[in-house]
Order: sequence, then structure tokens, then C-alpha cells
Amino acid sequence: MKMKDKLLVPAVVAIILIVGFTDSGQTPAPKPIGVSVCLRYITDYQRTESPSLFTLSPSTTPLKVDVLHMNLYNLSRDTYSSQVLKPSIRFLSSGSETDIWTGVCLTVDSSRNLVQVFSRLDMSIRKFLPYPYVWSGEPVIDFSGFDGHLTDVQVWDRPLRYSEVYSYMTLSSYWSSIGSVLTWSNISYSIRGKTLLEDSYKWFDNIVYG
Repeated sequence: MKMKDKLLVPAVVAIILIVGFTDSGQTPAPKPIGVSVCLRYITDYQRTESPSLFTLSPSTTPLKVDVLHMNLYNLSRDTYSSQVLKPSIRFLSSGSETDIWTGVCLTVDSSRNLVQVFSRLDMSIRKFLPYPYVWSGEPVIDFSGFDGHLTDVQVWDRPLRYSEVYSYMTLSSYWSSIGSVLTWSNISYSIRGKTLLEDSYKWFDNIVYG
């Protein structure tokens, strides 16, 4: 799959496991100092009250992200430990994003136990997690229960800098951000449930920038 040929994944309560390629012959990677997940999605908020977005590393160090409202995200390690983040601080200029997709980036700094969420033009404040979270490095992301369209999933083994989040969120930088652990242009995946893989919308083909 060419990097620019993003896939559109319409899913109805689907289970999609996306796995990064690994090489068992390589020296084990150093312990991650954090983790960042960026992706773009479209969902129908009226279908479910709190749609699930994804679960990172479900079999080792699960970190589940749900969309509580259009711009409110809940992070949870288990039933008893959760953190709500509201991206409400303007991060990009109003003309920076006019896409139909909602771009989201989650960054976790394990050394300071801080988490932050960016969504479209806005970002949340950085908050302390109510529990220590050290990512295992397992290159798996699970979209169990996600109902909508999904594309451009990237995972890094560190917290992204603001400039890197800006690059991902800016439309002119599409396909220029490549995850160090998992990247949409080079993945393997397994699918269960009602899921369709197809080419993304040709949204910008006829747009003239002046």
C-alpha cells in the first residue's frame, strides 16, 4: 500500500487489530519513555452514548480511549482507573483544518506520568494520570467496538513534541508523519465482525489553493 493511498475503514462494532512489524533477530528496544497514538476518524455520535475509539496494547498494558462527547475523551486502564481530558485550548489556527476527519493525538509521558489529548484544532491541558502507566511497547492497537471510519493510524514509543503533533494535524502535512512503532503505510491486521476496507475519500482532488 502506497503511503498516500490511505484506507478508509467503515466498521460496525468491528474488532480490528493493527500490528506493527517486528524483527525477532534485532536487539530488544530500550524501555519506552512514553507512547503517542495519532489517528483520524469519523463516527456517528448519535449511535452510541460513549463510543470506544481504541485500546492500545490490549494483552499487556491496555490503555482504552473512549469518546464521551464530540470533544471529550476518557482514558482508562481498567474499570476503576480513568482520566477525562477535554481539548478546549486552541492549538491550531481556524484555517488549518477543514477536513471531514477528526484528527486525534494522545501523548503519554511515562517519566512524569502526564497525559495530553489533541483533537482537531484544540488541545487539552496536560494532566497527571491517576495511576502510573508504563507502556510495554507491544505494537498492537485494538478497535473493538469502534463504529465509524478510520485512517492514518500512527504509534510512537515516546511523547510527541508539539511541533510533531502540529505536523500530523496540518492537512498539508498528510502522510509526512510516520510512527516509530506502527505506521499506517506498513501494517498487518486481523479483522472480525462487519468491517470493510476501501480507498479513502478523494476529498482534495478538485481543491485549488490560491
